[in-house]
Amino acid sequence: MLSAALIRIQGSSSVNIFAGSLVRSLLVASLLCSTTRLSAADGPTFSTKSRIAWTTSRVKGSPDPPSPYRTRIAFPNLKFDEPLDMNYSAGINRLLVVERYGRIFSVPLDRKTAKPDLLLDTNEVLGRSKPKTLSAYGIALHPKYPKVRYAYATIVTTNTE
Repeated sequence: MLSAALIRIQGSSSVNIFAGSLVRSLLVASLLCSTTRLSAADGPTFSTKSRIAWTTSRVKGSPDPPSPYRTRIAFPNLKFDEPLDMNYSAGINRLLVVERYGRIFSVPLDRKTAKPDLLLDTNEVLGRSKPKTLSAYGIALHPKYPKVRYAYATIVTTNTE
């Protein structure tokens, strides 16, 4: 209302726009200042007198006991480029390993395995010549595998090629 009354009084349209925006800016600034002043005057919403001092570093329920499991390298001779998913296939007794940039490998369950078998290179299937232009995140076999011979892979492509 205040800016509308000011526009009627002024004569030039460029002055009208400037005056209207100036009044709006002043109105918003005064509202913000009054809100800030009110919230600062309220004071803290909690009391520091009833706080219990923390005198020990023991938190109830922690630390958890160490895990009974220990990690070890399952396939010391194998190296992968950013593996993101590994899936066991009972039907073929192998592991499927998905690398970030689209290669899917099949690995026999033998610690002495020296080289993984390339199952699928999604870059070749999709006809991509530029490296690292798609991402593969996972693979899952059909629940009734090997009767139903389907595998489902999560692949995200970019529009660069």
